[in-house]
Amino acid sequence: MKKILFLILAMISFSCGREYEPCRTSLSPEAKEINPYSINQTIKWQNQNGIIIEGKITQQKTERFIPSTPGQECEMSDNEDYITTISFNNFIFNVKIRSTTTDKISYSFEQRENNYPKYVFDVYEIPVNAFTDFYFKNVLYQNAIVAYGYSGNDEGPRIAVFSKEKGIEYVQYSNTNWYKRVD
Repeated sequence: MKKILFLILAMISFSCGREYEPCRTSLSPEAKEINPYSINQTIKWQNQNGIIIEGKITQQKTERFIPSTPGQECEMSDNEDYITTISFNNFIFNVKIRSTTTDKISYSFEQRENNYPKYVFDVYEIPVNAFTDFYFKNVLYQNAIVAYGYSGNDEGPRIAVFSKEKGIEYVQYSNTNWYKRVD
């Protein structure tokens, strides 16, 4: 009985307070090239009414992200995010590219109004080379992906197109409102 109690106490003492080394993933050079924006760059979009709105790249930063749930192969994950902020008159887009594994990324952007996320568009766990050419609404998008969106209310589906060369090219909201990038 004493041996069993000793074994249990030994197991507890060796497992308590153990610090885990996180699985650290960083964005590869290829993944960082997916973000085509540069600081102070001005970008124009046209909406469904023909009105042109301008956004300006006001911030770019790299930061570490440690999710609250561990990765599949790790007890703790530590991912690198590359975040670009595009500022408009009454809202901002935060564009984020996150390392998820050594060869995959997650891509997302959120539209924020009054510092609150209104819409979020994302694609999880895609290979860096998953970008392809396709037609959407009779327009050819090259080296691009589709991101699906959601918000806190149930307004139905949203869709966005993001390309390596131009960034956010098209955003469709469920209520027929949209923005299309113009050069």
